[in-house]
Amino acid sequence: MGEVRHNLQKLGEETIGHMACGIRPSKRKQGYAEKSIELMLEILKESGLEEAIICHYAENNITPKIAKKLGFTYRNSVVSEVSKKEIKCHVKKLK
Repeated sequence: MGEVRHNLQKLGEETIGHMACGIRPSKRKQGYAEKSIELMLEILKESGLEEAIICHYAENNITPKIAKKLGFTYRNSVVSEVSKKEIKCHVKKLK
């Protein structure tokens, strides 16, 4: 499952990012998340977005590895007012 979010407000840029990806546990570690994010980046680029943001909970160890591999750089961390968990954000220039 992949979700692209084109028009984020400030809170969305700080907590959820422009894309979300969910891979069935039995299909993980097969490259599907990386491929999904690559496809979503193309959609965001075609829509004219200048940079893409991807966010994840701090305890997620997989997303930062994929983000780094795809050219994202760490931007900042925030604490969610809803979940009270730390959220880390990464950014990639598209233009």
